[in-house]
Amino acid sequence: MSSNQFKDGKHGSQTLALAVSAVLTFALFAGAAFVGYMHHINSRDRVLIDGYRRQIDLAREQWAQLDQAEDWLAEENYSACAGVAVQLAKSSIFPERVTALSDRCYTPWAEDLLEQAQSEAKAGELKIAIKTVSPIKYGMLETKAQQSIAEWSKRILEMAHDQYHSPSNQLNSSLKMLQAIPWDSPLSEESRALADQWRSEWEDNARYERLAHSALAADDPSKASKFAEEISSHLAWTTKKDKLVSEVEKLKQRHHQLALQAERLAQAEAAKPASGLQPVIVSIAAALVVVSLVRR
Repeated sequence: MSSNQFKDGKHGSQTLALAVSAVLTFALFAGAAFVGYMHHINSRDRVLIDGYRRQIDLAREQWAQLDQAEDWLAEENYSACAGVAVQLAKSSIFPERVTALSDRCYTPWAEDLLEQAQSEAKAGELKIAIKTVSPIKYGMLETKAQQSIAEWSKRILEMAHDQYHSPSNQLNSSLKMLQAIPWDSPLSEESRALADQWRSEWEDNARYERLAHSALAADDPSKASKFAEEISSHLAWTTKKDKLVSEVEKLKQRHHQLALQAERLAQAEAAKPASGLQPVIVSIAAALVVVSLVRR
């Protein structure tokens, strides 16, 4: 369609709309005059008249919006034109005109967004690419846009997984990566599940580490060992876990040495000649120390 044909068609539509509006306006006021003449305007009549007025005002407003959208289309301002088409898509009084306008401006706008997003994804800016293409919720390119979001979301999941399982603490940065996946992405549920799993693992490991240190401070290697073993095998926790296990072994060895010393003391006391109750008391005390340490 040439520019002149486009404008002629538009002005023709305007003329038709104005004619329709004029007829409706005339009918409205003629009806109102008649009712006034008959002195019989009741509340129901007023409601009907107000309803006609609102419909006429809405029709004029939407027609003006569509005229403006067609001006933007002629200027190749597809984004602004598409905005009007989407806004009026479900509630327009002129659905045929909206559909025709959408076909001519929404598709080129969506094509531009997809091209831009693909360039961003190619440069590694997956989060930005998803944000760029997310507004495409309508038209023939909606499916392609959703497929692109799913593909880029999967790549983000893989990158976040690798980063989380690195030897250093990358919990926060990994969670931030997952936040780039939109809620309506096919992988959004998996993303949220991973985020919950990673937070839980980190919180559990931190709690077991604290409990293990508390048990060591309480001179209880058995409990300390139990809590240390509960820490997961995540690489970022390997050093802390190994250090705890080493401290537990040192405490166990210390207890073992004390037990040996107590046992030797008991044997030495038992070898001395009996002279009253004192050697017996010492032997019993040493034996109790041995039993106490062995039980731990």
